[in-house]
Amino acid sequence: TGTTWWTPTGTMAVAGGALRTTGPGVSVAYTTLAHGDVQVEADVQWLGNTSPGVLFRGVSDATFLYVAAEGSGSVIRLKKSEAGVDTVLVTVNEATRSGQWFMLRVDAYADLIRVYLDGHRILTHQLAGTDATTFDPAVARRAGFRMNAPSAANVMRARRFVVTGGT
Repeated sequence: TGTTWWTPTGTMAVAGGALRTTGPGVSVAYTTLAHGDVQVEADVQWLGNTSPGVLFRGVSDATFLYVAAEGSGSVIRLKKSEAGVDTVLVTVNEATRSGQWFMLRVDAYADLIRVYLDGHRILTHQLAGTDATTFDPAVARRAGFRMNAPSAANVMRARRFVVTGGT
């Protein structure tokens, strides 16, 4: 509450107390923080073959870091999107199930990224080189969601979004 959210791409709406995709394709929603050193936590759910993601360290509408459940829920990936081109930084075999709510948390402080699934740390990654420069917390200050629904029948939902830090 009290925060301005931007939805530069895709189609999303709030229904039944949850943010959800309302059509096919990639949807992005974010808020801008004072600083990119944050802990971002969200409860997410996917139905069908979707890719729910928590966006952090966003520089622009098309350049950001995010963590997503992919591969029909069989993997969690830390990815970067630069000018709309996605690159996988780390893949971890962790299972989530369609229709089940789960908690994704990202701790991003300086160049160190830690990702948690339902409270258990599943990956740690150190940004280096151009990634450390591009996603420097002083300039990469957006946090939110990146959702990919291949069809309108495949939906991603988010019902809780908490940011600690970012000031």
